[in-house]
Amino acid sequence: MKELVQDPNWKPTKRLWFNKFQYAVLLGPFRPPNTISIDYPYRSRSKWVFNKDEDTYEVLTTVYVDSIDLLKGLINLYPYTEVYTPMNDQHEEILKDKRKQIRDKLWHGKYRYKIDLWPTRRPFQQYNRTESEIEKQEIIEVLLELFKYDSHVRRANWNWGDLPYIYTNNEKSLMILKLRYSDTLTITITEAVTFDEIIQMA
Repeated sequence: MKELVQDPNWKPTKRLWFNKFQYAVLLGPFRPPNTISIDYPYRSRSKWVFNKDEDTYEVLTTVYVDSIDLLKGLINLYPYTEVYTPMNDQHEEILKDKRKQIRDKLWHGKYRYKIDLWPTRRPFQQYNRTESEIEKQEIIEVLLELFKYDSHVRRANWNWGDLPYIYTNNEKSLMILKLRYSDTLTITITEAVTFDEIIQMA
């Protein structure tokens, strides 16, 4: 994997494709009918692109695999323009952690955590309008107070399917949020990890 990182066509993997594959390569261009595809358990996607210089269409195929040996074999056999791998073992482990997202930089350049909120209880839809509006307003007020500092609350069109987006570094408020609303809201907290931080981990 280290030698691929030196490849001028190399790029770092940001996520697991199909929740499984940490390696990918963009093969081509190919002139039909000389194209390539790959069978299960791996995946591939092809697209047609127009080559203005040659006045013809060509095919580019992205292949997704979880075998470094297969990836090396593909780039030895076929032309390619992009190859994606993790930078190191730490990067590969972070990719498998669904609570973390690898990014070029932190959210808004400074926030470590992103919070996504959804209603947990279907009975919200069964409340009368007055009860529902009262509960919504109470939650709004609590969220704005909890994340008043070292945070960014992006207001949305408020309904039970569209709660505010919250970006924060305030771990204490995160804990209070989970303790207070774990039965009312589905709370997903995603931690941002930057490429620079992964390099420092090696």
